[in-house]
Amino acid sequence: MGLNFYSLLMSLPIIAILLYISIFDLRFHRIPNLSLALLTPFTFIHFLVGGSIWLDQLIWTAFFAVLLLGLWRFCDLGMGDVKLLVLLSLLVLPANMASYLTFVSCLSIGLLIHLAVSRSVMKAWKSHIPLAPSISFATIFIL
Repeated sequence: MGLNFYSLLMSLPIIAILLYISIFDLRFHRIPNLSLALLTPFTFIHFLVGGSIWLDQLIWTAFFAVLLLGLWRFCDLGMGDVKLLVLLSLLVLPANMASYLTFVSCLSIGLLIHLAVSRSVMKAWKSHIPLAPSISFATIFIL
């Protein structure tokens, strides 16, 4: 999807809500369901305008959801992060391997930057790391 004025205009509400979710997660270490409910219609419009195929999206989201539920169950990933990632997987991320690899790479880079800043600047290392800023970074890169 080429970046033109219309696609940028359609992405602005998604970006704004993702930034709010990121700030909230940084501050309170949780992602409110209300913000996910607010994000859903905008991501659905983005999905409809993008012309994606439902079956492809559902298959990729199912694989991704199984992986995320395993991380939630066995690796202490937050359920708010799981819900946010499933929502983005279903309605925003294009259903192909290249997009998911790019998304995971950007997510990893964002997480490494967050960890480095937390460790060096704030001299703190919390047991639970807010992932929403890294998820938002990766999603905005994909948009």
